[in-house]
Amino acid sequence: MSEQIIAYLRPTAVAERTFAKGEHLFHRDDPVRTLFLVTSGCVNLVRHQADGSPAVLQRSTAGTVLALTCH
Repeated sequence: MSEQIIAYLRPTAVAERTFAKGEHLFHRDDPVRTLFLVTSGCVNLVRHQADGSPAVLQRSTAGTVLALTCH
């Protein structure tokens, strides 16, 4: 993601949160209300298949946007 976009988004943040490994940020079908800007670490957007196996749909690292979600 461009530094210009990050520089624009960062001052508009309403909160900073830390998540533990394995903690859920949101679930499928949650209404869209929040944009997550990852500032450190790595966050995986995972969907579980019919057989239960996980599929990583998106991997976000520092300086990237994870997705839109609710909270």
